[in-house]
Amino acid sequence: MLKSVVHISDYSSLYSGNFVKSLQVLSYNLKKSGFQTVLVFPYEAKSRKWAKELIHSGHKVYFLSQNTSTFKLIREIKNIIVKENSVIVHSHFTNYDILTSLSASVASVKLRRKIKVIWHVHSDFPIKYNNTRILKDFLKFRIIGNCNSMITVSEELRKQQEKRGGRKELINYIPNGIDFSRIERKHDNLKLRSFYGISQKDLVLLSFGWDPITKGIDTILDALEAIEQVKEKPPVKMIVIGEDTLNEFIKNRYNTNPPEWLIILPPNENVSEYYQIANIFISASRWEGFSYSVAEAMYSGLLIIANQIKGLNWIEEAPFSLFYSNSSSKHLKNLILDSSLNSNEKIDSISKSNKKFIEENYTMEIWSEKIISYYKSII
Repeated sequence: MLKSVVHISDYSSLYSGNFVKSLQVLSYNLKKSGFQTVLVFPYEAKSRKWAKELIHSGHKVYFLSQNTSTFKLIREIKNIIVKENSVIVHSHFTNYDILTSLSASVASVKLRRKIKVIWHVHSDFPIKYNNTRILKDFLKFRIIGNCNSMITVSEELRKQQEKRGGRKELINYIPNGIDFSRIERKHDNLKLRSFYGISQKDLVLLSFGWDPITKGIDTILDALEAIEQVKEKPPVKMIVIGEDTLNEFIKNRYNTNPPEWLIILPPNENVSEYYQIANIFISASRWEGFSYSVAEAMYSGLLIIANQIKGLNWIEEAPFSLFYSNSSSKHLKNLILDSSLNSNEKIDSISKSNKKFIEENYTMEIWSEKIISYYKSII
């Protein structure tokens, strides 16, 4: 029986996004190395179109039980590990980290061999270091996960996990890779803008606002409201992508009268449409792990204007990215106005350079090679 890598992922998003595609590419390349891939998701993912497509395409997929006890979840995960003859259990998005470690420990006894565990940290959130947090981190990193390997998607997250108690020699930084097929330009730009009610002369700004405060949508709106007061202002449209939380935020801010320059659109599996109609991508996040959307926007040829946070340090190497400091809406406003004056030649240069930067550094194949190389180094 083939040995396997089991991925335990706290992922049930409406759309597959880069993450699911990453697992598919990794699965394909692992198979060439003699390992099968097993994918485990929360119960909520069972009804997703992408989950059904994974199963239909031949991937081995499990879904954990809903509303069950911790002990039953540990047993479920342990049974999967044993049944699939796992050598590595790879946990994504932290929620299942401890359960994965405990399940792997029980499965190791059953299989009579050590199973390697990897915790993969994808996201950055503010952490309050009080006594409770220190105790929880001591239990997680020093007791339960003392020998676990870790992968972080940014250098800043690597430092953070070390600070929280992770062992430096067991933490490896591997940035994410981008699925180019999702974001290739597929439509006539004039018709696409017309479909969304946008003029060709409009300067179109794009941002994602699934959590408006985390994503700094308040800062963006402050900047756009200030631009409205400028006498010789450019024709600007601001597109923000989000769902219920964003809609509630906009309702609270503007009641029933949002500004005409603001366009709220829902998430779309064909995200390339949003990148294609935009000129500038704004990442106003107050914290980030590795931003798929920034990398996708760069590959799509957009100028990036970003809040200067440590999680976005990697784009400082790119030829065309602008930073505003300390979530300053005034600084952001000035960068937007300055960018509106770019010549067609400079816009074309930005587009080509940013796309090339992503192609050379952040492909899924590069990511997959690094992950597999890491697997081989620990087994």
